[in-house]
Amino acid sequence: MPFWDWASDARMPDFLNTPWVTVTTPSGVQSVANPLTTYKFQSPKMPDLFPSLQAQSDDWYLSIPTQTLRNPDTQGGVSNYERVNNELANNGFKAQTVSIKSGRLIIMLTVQLKYSLLMKAPNFNSFTTSSIEGSSIEVLHNIIHAIIGGQWGHMGQLSYSAYDPVL
Repeated sequence: MPFWDWASDARMPDFLNTPWVTVTTPSGVQSVANPLTTYKFQSPKMPDLFPSLQAQSDDWYLSIPTQTLRNPDTQGGVSNYERVNNELANNGFKAQTVSIKSGRLIIMLTVQLKYSLLMKAPNFNSFTTSSIEGSSIEVLHNIIHAIIGGQWGHMGQLSYSAYDPVL
């Protein structure tokens, strides 16, 4: 997706969560599956790229669904777009304090920290990456991943996040 100002309106745009869209084709107006809602994995999945056994990978459970999931209630559940939007809105980036829990990840951001992330970095590398000591804008980016993916969704895991069309 080319642009989503999640700092202005933290909720995901409706077009990212609408399963069907109406498009005009040479045959006329048709309702088609929205390609921005989910990615349908090709079948069969290659087992060396999508390991499905817990002993092979920490994110093995993400190889089982046939499409990407956003913040499902349980392992192998269905996408919960309402919860994604509620967590984005209620734990929004304009709030005084943000508390986000996704699986084992808990992050607290205060207004002062958010300001520091965006305005006080001493150099470009400190501003852009978490591979250098200190906070960075990547922290904010990672929070979006954690909320959209939740504990059981694809956006929450680096190895699968690129499959979600929200990127």
